[in-house]
Amino acid sequence: MAAAAMGAAVVRRLHAAVAAAQPPRLRKLAMHPPKSVEVGFADGSTFHLSAEFLRVYSPAADSKIRSVAGEKVIFGRRHVGIMSAESVGNYGIRILFDDLHKTGIFTWDYLHHLGSNKFGLMRNYIRTLKKHSLSRDPQRRYQGSISCSSMIVKLILGLLWCLVHLVISLFGSWSHLRNNLECYLISLKLLPKYRNLHLERLAYLGVVVDSREAKNALKVKQLLHWFSTIGINYLILYDIEGVLKELIQPSTEASTDGNLRNSLDVVADTKASCCRHGGMFMECLSGSDGKEAIAKAANLLYSTCSNSDNKSGIIFTEADMTRALKSVGIGGPEPDLLLVYGPARCHLGFPAWRLRYTEIMYMGPLESMKYGTIAKALYQFSHKHQNYDMQPQLLLATGKPESTEKQPSLSHLPCHVALSYWVH
Repeated sequence: MAAAAMGAAVVRRLHAAVAAAQPPRLRKLAMHPPKSVEVGFADGSTFHLSAEFLRVYSPAADSKIRSVAGEKVIFGRRHVGIMSAESVGNYGIRILFDDLHKTGIFTWDYLHHLGSNKFGLMRNYIRTLKKHSLSRDPQRRYQGSISCSSMIVKLILGLLWCLVHLVISLFGSWSHLRNNLECYLISLKLLPKYRNLHLERLAYLGVVVDSREAKNALKVKQLLHWFSTIGINYLILYDIEGVLKELIQPSTEASTDGNLRNSLDVVADTKASCCRHGGMFMECLSGSDGKEAIAKAANLLYSTCSNSDNKSGIIFTEADMTRALKSVGIGGPEPDLLLVYGPARCHLGFPAWRLRYTEIMYMGPLESMKYGTIAKALYQFSHKHQNYDMQPQLLLATGKPESTEKQPSLSHLPCHVALSYWVH
């Protein structure tokens, strides 16, 4: 009996030793790509193994492993990631890393070994890297070449940009120089085509000057002298604040020749300042000249509508509108060409009904005016083909007018509103 009991005790000890030598069974396997793998075993132990740790201690041979003094060293895997995993039988898994390593098979026993000794193995790994002056970070072997390539590309693009800018600047400088040279030659009358300007089509010339620049009396007088020399017969001057009117009126001879005014179709009873500079008749306008007259013209047409016996429908043509404006002192000829000295919008306020078919040219600031630019503008205007094949009419009505296809119907508007519509 004693021998049997002793034998049973020996068998139990052998089973206990075998059980202690075998790792516990796997209970849990969870993938957390791309960072880690979680494993749990029957003894209650749970381990989180990082992708870097698993890649460094992969059980398979790797052609990318560096051998230093016969020692296996894997480095530069701090940011390695797990792409996927597949089971291998009932004993392990194969993990595919994003550096394309996929030959390592991690058995459950090996995973338990890695988890149980994780901190010691990681310390040994870092110690080995320091021993061989290596790093966990990826090796930047191509950084210099990439930086050099990007610098070359930036340098080429910068040179191209400078070349394009230089070409544009040279072209602008050449154009400016050519224009100045041409204007200088025109002033010396060395270019034959600008010697005799054909101004038959230019019956009326309008000039708009910015009010701030109009205070330069010397420039204004020089401009008027040039126009008189060229042979302009009728000049309409405009600035919105009326500076030209105050500047020119005292220094020019007031026109009292009625025959001259009639021959130039100057309106009777005009409220604009009219004067003569040599053989050139001038009319000075400002922004305030037309405001009161517009209201008076509207009242005049409205009174005509009200006093008419036939109130069912009254048709006013453009000629009627022109006569109404003349009768209140705001009529006048329409300039064939309008030269603008100053900003592009400084001609705002010029009577709109006198700009229906006017050619507008911007001449730049008055400070930089040249005789050659004026001659060029007049030459270009004389060679332009203008075809205005229409005769606009205005229809004002207090009731329903007769229908027509060509005339715009404003029957739903009062007379003074319809006039405002026509003006704008």
